Amino acid sequence: MQFTPDQLPTVLIGLLLLWLGVRFRRQYRRLRQQGVLTTGIVVGHNDGPIVTFHTTDQQSITVKPSFNSSKSHYYTGKSVSLYYNPDNPHDFVLDTLEHQAMPFLFIIGGIIFFVGGLCIQLR
Repeated sequence: MQFTPDQLPTVLIGLLLLWLGVRFRRQYRRLRQQGVLTTGIVVGHNDGPIVTFHTTDQQSITVKPSFNSSKSHYYTGKSVSLYYNPDNPHDFVLDTLEHQAMPFLFIIGGIIFFVGGLCIQLR
């Protein structure tokens, strides 16, 4: 299939969003099934919450989610549930509705951009 110069950027954005959505969804599912559930505390913000938690061996870990979250939901001092990989505690996901839904939003956005890019030729 040949893409025109008008189609290519939109199709590539769609594919990138699809890839990110699938990647985030797989990470969430894997950590939810194989990870350790714990509670962390929001200790600050840097375009999203910065969370500190303790591993099962009492190691203190400070992390920031892969994608930005709403500051209004994550005020400093708030407790948040998260799953982390015991072999690599920096591999984690927040256990929130926002973080559960985000991969699907990426996938839907990816489909819209991809199909939209294909339809540019039809106008």
